[in-house]
Amino acid sequence: MSVNGGIGLIDVRRDTHQVIYQPVAFASTAMRHDRSDMVGRCGGKFRSQNGGRKRRKKGKESFGRYIYQVLKQVHHDVGISKRAINVMNSMMYDIMERIASESSRLVKITKRNTLSSNDIQTATKLVLGGELGKHAVSEGMKAIVKFSMKQESEVKSKDSYAKAGG
Repeated sequence: MSVNGGIGLIDVRRDTHQVIYQPVAFASTAMRHDRSDMVGRCGGKFRSQNGGRKRRKKGKESFGRYIYQVLKQVHHDVGISKRAINVMNSMMYDIMERIASESSRLVKITKRNTLSSNDIQTATKLVLGGELGKHAVSEGMKAIVKFSMKQESEVKSKDSYAKAGG
């Protein structure tokens, strides 16, 4: 295992558990040969895993797609700007963080180690309050039931496929 320690390279041998420190001049060459994303050498050059193709950038995770889908379910003729989606996305992250911190606080108060669904429900009611909290909990329960039913049907279909000899 090799670790770049800023000034040099620290190498830990697995078999002897010996720690070897390499100065900067040698660390750069050692790091070049310890690249996990490289497959092997091909004519003096490293050959990448994806065959030399460029990798696609991973997009930033966002609720934007789901905000747009819900908007189209409610008002199919109304659009939304990118800036408005960013505002809604920030609001969603803020609410998720508040619910998570409140549920964490509830677990600490009750001196337990495991976060349960009841903690999430109680935190949701506390953070959102009143009618909005009740509605959010009922919609969440409905989504969980729908997800569970889908999972069960997928398991049953795989079992029937296996029994048929597939």
